[in-house]
Amino acid sequence: MLATIIALLALAALGAVADAAGSTQGTVRLERGRFEKAIQYQVILRHLLYLPPEYGEKEARWPMIVYLHGGAGRGSDFDKMPWYPLSRLLRESGSNLPFVVLMPQRPEDDIWDVAAQTPPADVSAPPAAAMKAAADYSKAQNGQTCVVMFDGKVVFERYDNGGAADKAQMLASGSKSFVGLAAVAAVQDKVLNLDDPASDGITEWKNDPDKAKITYRQLLTMTSGLTPGEWGNAVKAPAWKEIAGKPLSGKPGAQFAYGAYHLNAFAYALERKLGTETFEAYLKRRILDPIGIRVEWRFRCADNHPQVGGGAFVTAKDWAKYGEFVRLRGTWDGKEVVDAKLLAECFQGTPQNPAYGLTWWLKKEVTAEQLKRIPILAREWGDVANADWLPADLVAACGAGKQRLYVIPSLKLVIVRQGGLSRGFSDLEFLSLLLRGKSASK
Repeated sequence: MLATIIALLALAALGAVADAAGSTQGTVRLERGRFEKAIQYQVILRHLLYLPPEYGEKEARWPMIVYLHGGAGRGSDFDKMPWYPLSRLLRESGSNLPFVVLMPQRPEDDIWDVAAQTPPADVSAPPAAAMKAAADYSKAQNGQTCVVMFDGKVVFERYDNGGAADKAQMLASGSKSFVGLAAVAAVQDKVLNLDDPASDGITEWKNDPDKAKITYRQLLTMTSGLTPGEWGNAVKAPAWKEIAGKPLSGKPGAQFAYGAYHLNAFAYALERKLGTETFEAYLKRRILDPIGIRVEWRFRCADNHPQVGGGAFVTAKDWAKYGEFVRLRGTWDGKEVVDAKLLAECFQGTPQNPAYGLTWWLKKEVTAEQLKRIPILAREWGDVANADWLPADLVAACGAGKQRLYVIPSLKLVIVRQGGLSRGFSDLEFLSLLLRGKSASK
């Protein structure tokens, strides 16, 4: 459906260039337009359109770039659209590029719902030999669990190096993904809105002109500017109130800085918004109990709150069930637990780090500059983000020691890999063995 809408929008935009007051971004003129077409239901998309100077003066077939903005560009204000990379390209070219650029704008309460695309009918589980090869590789890199679910059924599981089916394993930063789902559940329950100031919950931030600007979304995407973490805080973290009192290390929304403090601050804010219910109880009631999984928070903050950025321990099968819940877009046993459109918010990156959404790592291309600026991106995920053979809908929860939960809706796959500390494990090698039956180097 998304592809159909974009294609029709492109035709409509090119056929109705005359509608427009126009918008000048720098020295580049962009035509403003409005598309309306009935496609089973009424669709309205505002858009910006760049046309080459010679467009319409000669008969030619013009290539087109369709730019889909991130969550910050939604609404009815064209100036909000974060199209800076295209703006720079247009400016550097002297507004003389030989192709059309179409930039549709989604309404405030809507998303580019790529996850809704129907998987191909011929998708099947990976061959047994491929799953064994991936598990063998994981074992050699101190792996302890390897579980593969296809279309909701466990088709492979193996435990090595002290791992066991009933053993709750440390998730490390894989714990963060629980916070993202608690957040969108809170939006659904009208406890908060992602783009509201977090000072609505952490009221002492209202007295700080910089912290007062921090939104819930920025905490979840690690772009808040808050001190991201400190050495040793994964196991022995300060109290949530103390974390909220840490100084800013950057400007809200200006940079990506990975660390657990953003998420503990979010949990602190949400708990204060909830009033009588703790964050831990809310997560259990809204997410964990409905899908029947158990999470042990063995690492806690100084005030006994869970260290939500890295303190969870879960069995491999329970983590796989959690991934299946995500693959099914927030439903379980045929019932909605979390609204699918809200869940999809977790998989929207930011300009600061396109490959990280609301606590989930994404298969979104990143630049050399971003890899240089964000060490953990270069170290842990950059090769996956830029791999041209991996499915674009791959998302993952990742933790130290190469704890991994991969969810690939288009392949109907959920994959869990847990283990002890390992510096040699490669996501690309593991996934290539599993999905392609060969080494990533071949």
